[in-house]
Amino acid sequence: MTTLLAKPIRIGYLNGIALVVVLGQVPTLLGFSGSGESILEVIVADWRGIADGEVVPKAAAIGAVCLLLILLLKWWRAVIPGVLIAVAGAMLFLVAAGWQHPVPVVGAMPDGLPAPALPSRVWNDWVTLLVPAAGIALIAFADTSVLSRTFAARAGHTVNGNQEVGAVGLANVAGGFFGGLPAIASRSRTAVAEAAGAPSQVTAVTGAVLVLAALLLIPGVTAYLPSSALAAVVIVAALALLAFIYSVSRPYRAELGDVPGVRGYHDITRFPNARLVPGMLILRFDAPLFFANGAMFDGWVRAQVRRARSAGREINTVVLACEPITDIDSSAIDELVELDDYLSQHGVDLVFAEMKHPVREQLERYRLKLDGKPRFGPSHFAPTVGSMVDEILDDD
Repeated sequence: MTTLLAKPIRIGYLNGIALVVVLGQVPTLLGFSGSGESILEVIVADWRGIADGEVVPKAAAIGAVCLLLILLLKWWRAVIPGVLIAVAGAMLFLVAAGWQHPVPVVGAMPDGLPAPALPSRVWNDWVTLLVPAAGIALIAFADTSVLSRTFAARAGHTVNGNQEVGAVGLANVAGGFFGGLPAIASRSRTAVAEAAGAPSQVTAVTGAVLVLAALLLIPGVTAYLPSSALAAVVIVAALALLAFIYSVSRPYRAELGDVPGVRGYHDITRFPNARLVPGMLILRFDAPLFFANGAMFDGWVRAQVRRARSAGREINTVVLACEPITDIDSSAIDELVELDDYLSQHGVDLVFAEMKHPVREQLERYRLKLDGKPRFGPSHFAPTVGSMVDEILDDD
């Protein structure tokens, strides 16, 4: 179902997530409450709150300092846990300065564990909730699919969409017996965890254990956590998401050539003495291929072929140096097929060198066919750029 979401919708959705998160946290960062269901309503509410003098200067000061501290520590030393330092520091400062009353705080957590209880056994309740539940499930599908694929692409991993959504469903079934709210892939918490350097799902397990310990041992600790400090954490994470989308949608690209005295093939802009291989265009794209950059990749390769031919070069083969490509999603596969069709129509073969085995296996799982045969068979792959060049030149 989630693969039916068009690529432009998913790109806009991700950017919209970051924008909504940032705008939604501005009032909290400044010490007042905002509201609104659309981006326009949120902007209007933010502006009215500022214009009406609802800003709490002390809360805004704490939020601004936390925001600046997190950004500076991230820029200076990425290994320093800026988020932890900012949040803990804000709590200690709030207590020391005695600002608990004018500064809005998160509030104390409920004491103890939630008691298990059966969901409503009234049939009318189930009928009434059916349509809203279906809407929540659809949003959960979209959130989980888009976020998991985006962050997996950044880390060079592959996710199973059905398994992801199944896990969310099981979590909601279990949560229903404890009065829990619907659980989906969290836009803000995922970004916060990733920005803090979380390498795996162990982060979520660790977080759950810590929350459980806090509920049992120190439920009142968040009574001293300024809401503006928490808003700063979320805003930084959302800005990181925007920066990631921008970087992977416009990665470094290069044409490669043979440099005398240097093994391998290298960027011709860095090595002016590099020699171009006759009849070939050797290209490198330094990012995973997914829905945010697939179209740009397709357009760039086509433009490189046109540029080379307009310069009088005869191009019969495009060799992709695939070592930096750590993932290919379904949208990028569509772009790759369209690129292969375009090149074939212009008498150019598309081949791959140095493609990682997991990525190649992923490509093969799509079972792409052309005239009843595999579109990309064994002859389209080589372990190195050099071996692919030698094979093509020997055939010629």
